[in-house]
Amino acid sequence: WKPIEVSGLTYGTNGFYLDFADAADLGDDESGNGNDFAENNIAATDQMLDTPTNNFATMNPLDSNSNITLAEGNLKYIATGGWSNLRGSMFVSSGKWYWEMVKTTTTSTYTQIGAATSEPTLTEDYGDAQNGMWIYSAHNGSKVGQGTSPTSYGASYATDDVMGIALDMDNGTITFYKNNASQSQAFSGITGDVAPWISGFNNNNVYNFGQDSSFAGNKTAQGNQDGNDI
Repeated sequence: WKPIEVSGLTYGTNGFYLDFADAADLGDDESGNGNDFAENNIAATDQMLDTPTNNFATMNPLDSNSNITLAEGNLKYIATGGWSNLRGSMFVSSGKWYWEMVKTTTTSTYTQIGAATSEPTLTEDYGDAQNGMWIYSAHNGSKVGQGTSPTSYGASYATDDVMGIALDMDNGTITFYKNNASQSQAFSGITGDVAPWISGFNNNNVYNFGQDSSFAGNKTAQGNQDGNDI
C-alpha cells in the first residue's frame, strides 16, 4: 500500500488530516479544520520513521516460541521463562547493515545477539548455536558461530549497555559494538540469507533498527544518521 499525495484535497466540515509529524502532538489535525485527535497512552517516542514506503525491520512475531512476548511495535523482546529465540523480520544477502539492542531489565545474564540464517530452530541456545548462527554472549563476552565452539571474544554486557551489530554481507563479516566501542571483527565467511537473531533467558531487550533510537524512551536519541540520512 502506498499513500497518495494529499495536496488539493478538501476536507469538508468534519474531515481531518493527520500527518503524525509532530512527536509532541501526534493527533494534530493538519486539514485546517482543527479536528485534533487526543492521544491515549502514546508517547513522543512512539513516533516512528517506519511507513509503508520506508520500511524498517522489527522482530518477527511469527518466528517465536511460547517463552516470548513482543511489545513496542515488535521492537521490545520480553523473555518470560526458559530459553527463547527469535529472528528479525528481514533477511539480507548483500549490503552493509547495522542495528542496536539495549537490555532493559534482567533476572539472568544469559542474552545472545547476532545474526542467523533460517536454518536454526527456536530450541537452539548458546551451547549448540553452531549451524547458521553468529552470536555474541552477554554473560562472559564469548562468541559462538558456525563450525566453532564458544571462544573468548569481547567484553560482557549488562542492563543499559547499547550493543551494536554491524553485518557486512558484501564481505561476509560481522562485528559487534558495546557502547560504541568495537569488539573487533567476530566472524567472516558469512553467506546466504541472514536476519537479526536474539536468544536469551528471563530478560527484556529493546531493539533499534533505525526507526526508534530512543529504544522506546529508555535512551536519549542522539541524531546519528546513515548514508541515506535516516
